[in-house]
Amino acid sequence: MKPDKNGITHTLAVLFQPGDTIELRCVGHRPINGYYRDPTKLTEHACQLNGEDFHPPQNVYVCLNPVRPDLYARRDDQFGHAAKGEGVKDQDILLRRWLLIDIDPIRPQGVSATNNQKQAAIDLAGRVYPWLQEQLGSNCIVCADSGNGVHMLIRLDDVPADGQTRWVCENFLKLLDQQFSTSQAYVDKTTFNAARICTLYGTVKRKGSDIPEQPHRLSKLEHVPGQLQPVDWQRLAALVHPYPGDQATQQTATQPIAGSQSWNIEQLLQQHGWEYRRDVNYHTENGEVATRWELPVCPWNPEHNDNAAWIIQWPNGAVAAGCHHNGCTDKGWQALKQLWQLPASNGITTADIILPPPPSLELVIVRSQDVQPEPIGWLWPDHVVVGGINLFCGRGGIGKTFFLCDLVARITNQTLCAPNGDPLRHGRVLYTTGEDHIAKVLEPRMQQHAVDRTRLEYIKGLPAGVYVQLLDVVNHCDLLRDTLRQRPDTVALVLDPISSFQGGADSNKVSAVRQFTAVLTQLAEEFNIAVLGIHHFNKGKREVAGDSISGSHAYRDAARAAWLFALDAEDPTRRLMVCDKHNWSEQWPPGLAYRIESGRIQYEAEPLDMTADELLSQATPKPVEVACAWLAAQLSSGPQPAANLQIAATLDHVSKRTLDRAKERLKVKSEKEGDHWVWSLPMATEPPK
Repeated sequence: MKPDKNGITHTLAVLFQPGDTIELRCVGHRPINGYYRDPTKLTEHACQLNGEDFHPPQNVYVCLNPVRPDLYARRDDQFGHAAKGEGVKDQDILLRRWLLIDIDPIRPQGVSATNNQKQAAIDLAGRVYPWLQEQLGSNCIVCADSGNGVHMLIRLDDVPADGQTRWVCENFLKLLDQQFSTSQAYVDKTTFNAARICTLYGTVKRKGSDIPEQPHRLSKLEHVPGQLQPVDWQRLAALVHPYPGDQATQQTATQPIAGSQSWNIEQLLQQHGWEYRRDVNYHTENGEVATRWELPVCPWNPEHNDNAAWIIQWPNGAVAAGCHHNGCTDKGWQALKQLWQLPASNGITTADIILPPPPSLELVIVRSQDVQPEPIGWLWPDHVVVGGINLFCGRGGIGKTFFLCDLVARITNQTLCAPNGDPLRHGRVLYTTGEDHIAKVLEPRMQQHAVDRTRLEYIKGLPAGVYVQLLDVVNHCDLLRDTLRQRPDTVALVLDPISSFQGGADSNKVSAVRQFTAVLTQLAEEFNIAVLGIHHFNKGKREVAGDSISGSHAYRDAARAAWLFALDAEDPTRRLMVCDKHNWSEQWPPGLAYRIESGRIQYEAEPLDMTADELLSQATPKPVEVACAWLAAQLSSGPQPAANLQIAATLDHVSKRTLDRAKERLKVKSEKEGDHWVWSLPMATEPPK
């Protein structure tokens, strides 16, 4: 089933106004988002992400209310992979234009509704809608088929996104739930937040497998009033209890709690081994500053693994907790205290011993006379070190992953040597990726380069409900250590790209990167392996080569060897690889030049005599030349689905217009196979055996 392009266009015209900044979001173990002012591009990208050619096809959402215009600079009319917690927050919302009433059937999470279950939601909506018409009027209500249930959107009069409007929306949904929800279907009480995301109508709702009894369905707008008008806010607010007011809320949050001390939330989270992300400057809707901990996995329901759970502590020690999912509306701080088996008092007293006393610490000292000198270990003599981090850096689409696929094949295959003819240390390779599809991109390239498939394994991550969570090197260090211990023949660990496995830590923050690289270095030393990390360049041009590497300089500082990749300015089909740093080699090794032909790397016989600064001081190839080289490399192993290429190009910062020009310049053939288009190079030859 395909998304309805016209339906998406119609939805955007109804929900938003010209000039609005709109967030597109796809949730899951590898979130995707983008910020748009061009509805045409948003529609095009939504169709790509939701289409069956994208693997896996994404459920596409939009933030219902317009967001701050300065967020547009994060990703202007384009999408890309997002870090944890990067999506729009309530404080990023300019105003409230819509209130979502989500009517869903009772069913297990992560699966589509049966026809009978969906009918239960439709029947409930048939009771709610007349009541809303009577109480609020009919010209303010938009109705939609969400795919598995029914949506009703109340058009608000662009009211402020503050604490009072949040309180009214929250209690209005509670009123509907209490009055109408049944054992078969219910009104979701959690859709009151200003930054609420909503299905982009016109896309296919894909939950679980698409089976006849629980099919994937197309979402769509069902009814838009001929004269859509905002609801009378006072009329809506009058249906719920009076707002308690700012004064009472302010007093609760700022006055000290008598006779108690504050809970140490940070220590409690660490004691129980929970992952979290802390914001010490969190602003509540009433303007108060508090500390907020975001939990990747809900403490009450592990299937809620989308950062929906939270804990907030105010300066006076008061604590609140919860989860945004409807199934956790009855959970809060008291429920969390019971889960943690804490005393029922407000805070820690002298009788409440929660943590054991910290162990006494002393510095670890090693005497010189006890140190036995060890020879430097090489995976590839004078090029790739064992016992440390090796970086391979360059812009997207240059051919870094192609090079690494060739190197991995040579490491695993005992009949192969290094690209320059040197002997290699052969053994098992563990490969984890945060960007490329294993079955569609990496494995075909590996086999093309004659990898020994018995000595290559991919680390996909950790199970997280129906998804797989990416490896987090720091927090999953013990699991990674056990994996390496069980595979004593492992000689290399590949992280592609290296910054994807920091668990959402800020790659520009020196302390976070140093903690991450310190763990990697310890693992490399403990198991005598080489860590191979692909990394990207900063945007713009730098005069010094080392400054070109993306993120904190701590990446380069921790690496024992760093190699830079770029296209030859005079021949963009020629790739250049030059050493930028080498701590363990007496003399920096010369560079290499190679091309990608018929899906394989072909190295030049002569070494490359060029410094890293000279490499980056070349005249930058034109975007279309870079795109031609990128497209030729993608198609060198044979025909590829056009939709996959267009999405991959977007992620590698190749615009659609430039890709089309490259397609025309290379005279790429476009042919229809079944229901999708396939691109191929003219006069393609069979890959070498």
